[in-house]
Amino acid sequence: MTKLDLRQFKLVNSDEIVCEVLEETSGSIIIRNVLKLTWRESNDGYKYFTFSTWMIYQDHPLSVMLLMMNQIIAFAKPTDQLCEEYGIALKAIQDERNKESEAKETDQTARAEIQKKIDEVTTKVEEVQ
Repeated sequence: MTKLDLRQFKLVNSDEIVCEVLEETSGSIIIRNVLKLTWRESNDGYKYFTFSTWMIYQDHPLSVMLLMMNQIIAFAKPTDQLCEEYGIALKAIQDERNKESEAKETDQTARAEIQKKIDEVTTKVEEVQ
């Protein structure tokens, strides 16, 4: 099993992301499974971070992005704890996408069954007339 090249980047627009690096060139880095880190504070002062997708509709494992080197302020190897949290968040996002896919398939199947019944009733009505 190949170990993933995970990295944490701080970007010039202040975004902080964690992602898998696939390849580097002199001017860019090819990345995927990009999650944005956002720091939050609860009403009682507890500080924590959340992950969210960095780009809309780019959360599929086959979606790759090009990160330009001139947009990076700093990068680091994420800590083991951050890697673990990243894996949990990525799995949750993928599970949600799978649920949506299954719901869509179920909806399409139900629609097909309903249309089949409508067609059967229509045929019987036409035969009676």
